[in-house]
Amino acid sequence: MRSVATIALLGGLLFAVPACLIAPDESLLHRDGAGIDSADVTPCTTCDGRADGALDAGDDTGAGDGGDTGVDAGADTDAAGGPDRDKDSIPDSLDNCPDDPNPNQSDIDGDKLGDVCDPDIDGDTLPNGVDPRPTIKDTVYYYNNGADTLDDCERLGGSWSKMGTRVCQGDYSDTWGLKLLPNILSVGDYLVESAFSVSSKDPNVPQDYWPSIGLLFRIDKANGDWDGYDCLLDLDHKRLVIGVVTNNNSDWTELGAGANNSVPSSGPYRMRVTAKGNQLTCEIVGGTKISVAHSGVGSGTAGVVADRVKGCYDYLLVTAAP
Repeated sequence: MRSVATIALLGGLLFAVPACLIAPDESLLHRDGAGIDSADVTPCTTCDGRADGALDAGDDTGAGDGGDTGVDAGADTDAAGGPDRDKDSIPDSLDNCPDDPNPNQSDIDGDKLGDVCDPDIDGDTLPNGVDPRPTIKDTVYYYNNGADTLDDCERLGGSWSKMGTRVCQGDYSDTWGLKLLPNILSVGDYLVESAFSVSSKDPNVPQDYWPSIGLLFRIDKANGDWDGYDCLLDLDHKRLVIGVVTNNNSDWTELGAGANNSVPSSGPYRMRVTAKGNQLTCEIVGGTKISVAHSGVGSGTAGVVADRVKGCYDYLLVTAAP
């Protein structure tokens, strides 16, 4: 902001001098006694609010502070006169992320918390780190950490227990799953996801049998008997497999599989299944993906599976199929 000009005499002529060149502690007769000249005052294009009106070593160049050079030790002063901690030219009092630069102030879910500092950008209750589509609001059918998921599930065998916020399978059982109670989830089309790690696999697995860990989906029976699908990580061959269980869990048929060694040999892993109509997709997020078409089971609940494997799950989420 420019100050009122001052009329000064220089070399016998009258000049209009911006007030920012006149320091409150300096007079028209400067130290050399010659009045105002280039030796006395460092020119400035805009007043910076400093005591002497010139460019100071501590001045900054924020868009709202007058265009000075240098960086202040403290917070910038924005155009509205308030602090601007993240130096994005938006006053802290107006900034929806005052500690993270975001000059565009994007706020997808309209919660007055800017996207760059919003732990749930789209406002669908899923944290960005686990949200399959963090910028698109999805219909969420279920989300919980592993430990709390155990309370919402029917056990299909195994030795499941809570370990902090995770749920873990503690033995090498081959009757092995957890499935959400039917009153929690009973739709047909959905996306189910979890992250898990493997601590060990059974060293005494029978011939032609491979240890696996993964997800259950469209499970349609209760009380320990069930038909449905699984998306499995075959730990021996390092591949994904989609299978179908029929005849009350007495028969399992492979529907499709990825190439051997297409999945990393060590985790943690983030697995996602999408069931939409007769299209079934299984993937390691950011990695390999397989898909099959099958119409044997049209709806049912979801869960986790660990067969001849000791492992832990971080969370379970289910959303509407995209």
